[in-house]
Amino acid sequence: MSLKSGRIEDVRFTIGSLTADSQSGTFTIYSASPLNGTIQRISLFPNTYTTTGSLLIFNSGLYNSGTALGGLIITLRAGSTGDFYPKALVALNNGLFLGGSGVFTNFISNDIIRVVGSGLAVNTSGLGLVISYM
Repeated sequence: MSLKSGRIEDVRFTIGSLTADSQSGTFTIYSASPLNGTIQRISLFPNTYTTTGSLLIFNSGLYNSGTALGGLIITLRAGSTGDFYPKALVALNNGLFLGGSGVFTNFISNDIIRVVGSGLAVNTSGLGLVISYM
């Protein structure tokens, strides 16, 4: 049995995978392996996407049917760049949220990550998207 090193690791999506198709201006990509850890930061690099589009980042799997938002980590305006720090509302083990207390924590994932771009304009691209986790 091995323990995690406590080091921050990255899941990287590069320019080729972040290119919107020539028909609909959309893309769907998946990480090559599961992200096993707590998401620390999501960095979005410069892009040529239209600002009316959006990027959705999901934990892929059971709760990510394309319509269910149970696996949604964050939604970003497509023209955005910079670092983003998504938070999750803390829930009790019976599924009830800690109402009104505003208790938030970092997202924890043990799934493949799915990134969906829509409304980006045809043939637009991003230079990179990095999800840092520990």
